[in-house]
Amino acid sequence: MIFPSLLEYSVESLQQKLDLLDQHRKYVSSLQSADILSLHLDFVLPQFAKDRSVMTSLKPHTVLENLNHKYRKSRINLTIHLMGELEDMLESFAYFDQHDFNTKWKYTILLPEKFVSNWRSQIKKSQKNVVFGVWYDLGECKDKSFKIAQTYLLMTVLAGKSGQQLTQSIKETTKKLTLDFPNVHFILDGGWQIGEKSGKNVDIVSHSSFWKSLA
Repeated sequence: MIFPSLLEYSVESLQQKLDLLDQHRKYVSSLQSADILSLHLDFVLPQFAKDRSVMTSLKPHTVLENLNHKYRKSRINLTIHLMGELEDMLESFAYFDQHDFNTKWKYTILLPEKFVSNWRSQIKKSQKNVVFGVWYDLGECKDKSFKIAQTYLLMTVLAGKSGQQLTQSIKETTKKLTLDFPNVHFILDGGWQIGEKSGKNVDIVSHSSFWKSLA
């Protein structure tokens, strides 16, 4: 399935993209082969952005508030990719720990590996529609052990840096890895086109290619 990426730096840009989704709902449904809208939310958090000399994106509360305003009564599948260092993750934890999750939505929150156990054990234990997964930056997933009951996002370009190209070598290596673990759910993020074919255990995040197709 294709997951349109919302990596936004202004509320105006976010609202424009949400309007585009409404205008092209049938087309998006055909790409996703589903009636339920699936979206991928990317967040480049402040300390992470500073360390990598990139721009800070909108924060989770801004994007989720806008989504809730527009889709409050709809069923949506959200993957939430938090790119952050320790300071960022502490702030994000405080927010999500108190967040009023929409019961009609399904949330998959993707974190650096070292934070997953803590978040899973403490946030919204009674929320059946919130799960946690791991994300690995480019080159980090080598020799990792993948668990069947968990989602893994694999970056195929360096996280947070726009304008990068997905190389054929990385594409082939990543696809081979997903074939080696057919019972594990993977999300591939970074430079993917909307026409890419993937295995049944793989979802693909698309930013530039997807939004250009709506222009």
